[in-house]
Amino acid sequence: MTNVWGLGNETSSAADSANINNQLNSKVNKNGDEMRGDLQTNGCRITGLLTNISLIQLNSDAASCGTCNELLINGLLGRISKDGGDMNGDLFLKIGVDDVRALRCNDLSDQTGFTLLLGTYQNQIHYERQDAAPQPIKVLSNNGTLFQINGNDIVRIGSNGYQRIVVSNDIVMNQHYITNLIDPNAPKDAATKQYVDRKGRKCRVRLVPDLTANFDTGYEATASSEFNANYHAYNAFRVGNYDWATLGIKNDFWIKIKCLSLQCFDAVGWAEGRASGL
Repeated sequence: MTNVWGLGNETSSAADSANINNQLNSKVNKNGDEMRGDLQTNGCRITGLLTNISLIQLNSDAASCGTCNELLINGLLGRISKDGGDMNGDLFLKIGVDDVRALRCNDLSDQTGFTLLLGTYQNQIHYERQDAAPQPIKVLSNNGTLFQINGNDIVRIGSNGYQRIVVSNDIVMNQHYITNLIDPNAPKDAATKQYVDRKGRKCRVRLVPDLTANFDTGYEATASSEFNANYHAYNAFRVGNYDWATLGIKNDFWIKIKCLSLQCFDAVGWAEGRASGL
């Protein structure tokens, strides 16, 4: 038969033809083919690869450098570096199959801190680790902090220009003290034991009628000491803002109420008062 290479009138046998076919089948057809082994380029490039991402169909297809860069850039879009960055959307932490989901920082060293900003640097939850002087967790706000339950106010701590705690419900102390109170100023202010013990007070048992002077209701009030005419003993039994005061005597004083008719009785009362400076 004629030589397949077309170089002359040489003839080849059937064995030669089979050998040539085997040789051809072991080569890659430039119009498209499949390889059975690795391709060693010996430092040379493979060029002319597809640059249209949409035309690359299989995960095992080779891609050009430009396509890889484009895929990398597209993959990084919408992602934040582990070294830090800014988010433009919400962050949802789903529990999945775990028991607890934590947003945490658990490797603080001495003189380092963790801060959760709430909109501005003036509003934040902050903790600073100081081994020599342990610090509390700090809640910072430029207009106070409000605690609510089911939309109802419970406690508000401070506001802009008003540094007080406003409680909207009862406080149950569970048999514990409220200590270090200042003396009351307004009528509804809480009073201390010391203030109550020092405070002059009148007998309100109503065994004695309202006395505006001695003898006018059949009673006479006398005392071991009276500061002056404005602080008569009967003022202790007088309704209104009237006081009895001693003339500088702060202990071992007495006050006596006497009934001048047969229908009443004598009574001696020992009173406690306050050091008013009179």
